[in-house]
Amino acid sequence: MKRPLLSIGISREIKRNLLSGTSKTGLIFSLFTCLLSVLVVHEVLVIDSVQVGAVNYQESGANIRYVSAEGRIDGAGCESLSRNLGISSAAIRKIDSGLRPTVMSSIPIEEYVASTGILAILDTAQFKPQNTANAGVLMGKPAYEYLLGNGNKLSTSQGELNISGVYEYPDDGRRGGFGYAIISPELVDTKPYDECWLISWPESIEANSLLNTVVIPDSGAEDVIPQISQLNTTLGNSFDGEKLFTSRTSKFNYLLALTTGLALGASSIWLRRLEFSSMLHSGMRNSQLVVMQILEQSIWAIPGAIVSVSIGFLISGKYSDNLHTINLVTAQIVVFALIGVFSGVIITALNMKERYLLNFLKKRE
Repeated sequence: MKRPLLSIGISREIKRNLLSGTSKTGLIFSLFTCLLSVLVVHEVLVIDSVQVGAVNYQESGANIRYVSAEGRIDGAGCESLSRNLGISSAAIRKIDSGLRPTVMSSIPIEEYVASTGILAILDTAQFKPQNTANAGVLMGKPAYEYLLGNGNKLSTSQGELNISGVYEYPDDGRRGGFGYAIISPELVDTKPYDECWLISWPESIEANSLLNTVVIPDSGAEDVIPQISQLNTTLGNSFDGEKLFTSRTSKFNYLLALTTGLALGASSIWLRRLEFSSMLHSGMRNSQLVVMQILEQSIWAIPGAIVSVSIGFLISGKYSDNLHTINLVTAQIVVFALIGVFSGVIITALNMKERYLLNFLKKRE
């Protein structure tokens, strides 16, 4: 009568296979870990590229839109656009007071007044305060570096100006006129402005419609159509992060991980079919073989998964702005890989037949 192996016998068999190298645990562990890590790292880097693209888009000022209509912008209406979720706005008017810096007085500096919302817009575009004073003007960094370099007092033809902040405005494709300039924040005036700036993130699909609402109709015979533009057009007219994420090249990596795990799990059993068919011939049941191989293959599958997910978490730690999403998809890849491994092991072990041994012996005769 065939006598089934006891659990202690299964444990001894697993130990014997590991020590003798029959299970080839080291080789399969290395292969599994390398393949899974490649999929994990690829996913992390692809998602990071979307994140970097979003950051570059914002830092370039590409998500700032403005409507231009000289003397026809309702300042209060423009400022009120900030009440919409995710939107900051400011009304801007160009002035010409004849202000000239004492140093390099031959070069005029552009002057603007803007509603207080300009502080939120410039802050989003890398506004860097030089002090905490409430009074004073904002100066473009190119002008600040050229005229001052340090300090917060600018000597001008109209007296000394207090520089309360310096905003980034590099020559990276954004609209000219605000790098060598000063902006004086003010409470919104009843006098019409020339432009209304709007910044939103995620970008509002209603941005252009909202900007059109702040334009005062022209009282003249011909109503000049106001121009809606982007502060920087070099990175495209929009950034659809959701679309880029859902269409990323790595979105099916979890299925590749499932397939990889399934193939390795099945192969780890099938390549030893002669050994296992011999065990079945000796009295082992398929259910016992399944239990034994789940335990045995876990020795390389689980550590391989831990190493791979740790690599993913380690790399994703550099991208804290998107950490939750990256860790979630990384864990998804690893989980699907393990599902594949154990599915392959179970299916192949359950279908292992004693006749494989008999067929082998017949061929030897």
